[in-house]
Amino acid sequence: MEKIKQTLEAANIKLSWRERFSYGAADVYGTLFGNFLSTFILYYYTDILGISAAVAANIFLVCNLVDAFTAISAGPIADKVRTKWGTYRPFCLFGAIPQAIALVLCFTKIQAGEGTKVIWAMATYLLVNVCYAFINTAYSTLCSAMTTNVNERGVLNVFKIGGSATGSLVVSLLALPLVAAIGAGNEARGYQGAAAVMGILSAVMLLIAFFGTKERVVVEKTEKVKVIDSFKMVLKNKPCILMIFLLMFIAWTFNFRFAVVMYYCKYYLGDAGLLTGFNSLVSLVGIPAIIPIPGLYKKLGKKNTMVLVAILTILNGIVFLLAHQNYYMVAFGFILFGVTLNASFSVVWGMIPDTIEYGEWKTGVRAPGAVVSACAFARKIAIAVATWSVGQALSLIHYSAELEVQTAATNTGIYYLNAVPLIIGGILMLIVILPYNLTQEKFESILKEIDARKASSGSLG
Repeated sequence: MEKIKQTLEAANIKLSWRERFSYGAADVYGTLFGNFLSTFILYYYTDILGISAAVAANIFLVCNLVDAFTAISAGPIADKVRTKWGTYRPFCLFGAIPQAIALVLCFTKIQAGEGTKVIWAMATYLLVNVCYAFINTAYSTLCSAMTTNVNERGVLNVFKIGGSATGSLVVSLLALPLVAAIGAGNEARGYQGAAAVMGILSAVMLLIAFFGTKERVVVEKTEKVKVIDSFKMVLKNKPCILMIFLLMFIAWTFNFRFAVVMYYCKYYLGDAGLLTGFNSLVSLVGIPAIIPIPGLYKKLGKKNTMVLVAILTILNGIVFLLAHQNYYMVAFGFILFGVTLNASFSVVWGMIPDTIEYGEWKTGVRAPGAVVSACAFARKIAIAVATWSVGQALSLIHYSAELEVQTAATNTGIYYLNAVPLIIGGILMLIVILPYNLTQEKFESILKEIDARKASSGSLG
């Protein structure tokens, strides 16, 4: 099997601010790319490309299910890469340009019949998600290769979510103004141009991450680990399984709302322009929302911090239910959404790396790529279900892109679609986090036992 060469540098080094910011830059890419796609692609398909909501929902379902299997293979593939730049960093370098091209193609309107448009949409959406799967899986695993120090991992995760909040703010402030400025009345051209800008910015962020980080945890090949053995380790890893389901429910909850929020602002609130301001609130509270998290870890522990976030998510849905068209209460709902969005992903990604060492301790196999791939698979399934659900729900409430003003019944349906999933998602988060029992004390004990095993076998370099 593969044995890890954990140098003193990896265990004890305090990472520089430059390296922390460089690591966070990759999540600026992830949010620029991911938020732009998830917020506007359904609207682009229905209102610009002219595909019905039900057909668009099926495109998302099929493509995300296919992509889920791509994502689950990305980790083991990444784990096998050996270059002079490391194992995971090269994906940031060589993926920078392809992801930008893929994003532009995804928002390129072709003049063709509906059948050809559907095929084009499926092909480009699948391409953009394959690019994202490999880059994001490698980047998400990079943390475990930069350091094994649990505190430094926590700090890196704060920078990761800080990068995410920054990317979200850029999308919120620039996306629709770019569409208007570049399109000059032509939405199709506007969205294509905005996608090009987001793609270029994403590429720059990935290059910053590549040049500014260093992999210190070196895995020496002594015996080939089969992919199936890596995933057997995941199945025997109870904390990891719980984190997979937690990530799945978090991804379903927030991707559902991302897909519906454009319709909520344009039709229920009556002004699509409100999306820029309200989403800016979501982004602006992102960094303040994650600053207290390291302190909450120390005071409450990671599990109880996640419980608190789940409760806030439920309350967020209730706020939107009570808000109706009261803009002050709606604004408060968006602010609370920004807190729960950023805090939930910060906490879950702060917990996932700990399950890698648990799996190594439990099974003797260290397979960070398999863990991240399993999480990516779950996330893709959640996105597939979320986007499909929104499309089907819009069809059920008789949404029509041809209408400037939707019927009262349709608007009521959009109002509930904006709020109820947050309540359901928060409850599901609570259900899976309560059985989690990998405490800080237990994790530190596991690390000591792993080091003792390596010392006794002479594998500690």
